[in-house]
Amino acid sequence: MTDTGFDASILSEFRTRLVQGEIEAFALDRLLEHCQARDLLRAGGEQRTDSTHVLGAVRQVNRLELLGETLRAALNELAQEEGAWLQSITPPAWFERYAHRVEECRLPRSKSGRQAYLQELAHDGYALLDALERHPRGHALKSLPGVALLRQVWDQQCQRGARGIRAREIDEQPPGATRLQSPY
Repeated sequence: MTDTGFDASILSEFRTRLVQGEIEAFALDRLLEHCQARDLLRAGGEQRTDSTHVLGAVRQVNRLELLGETLRAALNELAQEEGAWLQSITPPAWFERYAHRVEECRLPRSKSGRQAYLQELAHDGYALLDALERHPRGHALKSLPGVALLRQVWDQQCQRGARGIRAREIDEQPPGATRLQSPY
């Protein structure tokens, strides 16, 4: 409990010993062999060291999970209130698409696949919101917490206009502090 840890200068001393012993290349080669054995590196592949593309990919996956889970939560809540009506208005594909949590499903790997899935989620959410507008008890159903959250997330993340439905760009969304990050 009283150990103060190590001083940062120890790391620079270790680096100096590696360089003086001319074994830095040996250590790097061992690390690369270890990564290749675990399929973390491929011969001739492009390796990136900046984090911009990683952050962008994480942001897109988080967005897909937010939209998918928000829609799934609203569907589950509506199924308890108006199960027969919900079953009558939903396409059969929805039962498979929204049966499981999004993080338990395999999201598309390609950028175009993720974009298509995003469009599909946006269309499905607006289709549900439109169906609620036509429902005789629509006002009561729209006040359910999950449905109200669906509308709020769709207002923040999606846009419906003359050119159809699209996902909002980052600069079109509310500031991060006010933007919803999870339906739960």
